[in-house]
Amino acid sequence: MPRKDTRREERLQAIRGLVRRRRIPDQGALCALLRDRGFQVTQASVSRDLRFLAIRKIDGCYREATPLPPVGQAPEVLGRILGVGAAGPHLLVVRTPPGQASAVGIALDQAAWPGMVGCVAGDDTVMVAVEGSEAQARIRERLERFQDREER
Repeated sequence: MPRKDTRREERLQAIRGLVRRRRIPDQGALCALLRDRGFQVTQASVSRDLRFLAIRKIDGCYREATPLPPVGQAPEVLGRILGVGAAGPHLLVVRTPPGQASAVGIALDQAAWPGMVGCVAGDDTVMVAVEGSEAQARIRERLERFQDREER
């Protein structure tokens, strides 16, 4: 009988493969596909596996989350910016394609621009906290240059 850890690794690989090859709309469908392959799973165990693998529901189906950008890749990753807006004097709202905000937020944190306090990323939006209105204007201009690159 295989060790439990070995079977878990096989299940995780099966989940990755299924998500890459198929449109899976919900955990019930994923459980059924895994059972068809001989895995004994529950919705709760599949939910934990999805969280562990950083697989998210994007546009109605499960997908692997965007990999974290390597240090030094900030310019390439920031090219994913779709729009930038101000929210009061201490926040910028940065829009990205679905599933890209985390990578953009990490790239911004790695860039560590003066006047930037930190970032919080969702699925398609990054909230960037800045020191004040001067830093906000400077950082917004810089971010909009990355957005302009994508439009050319």
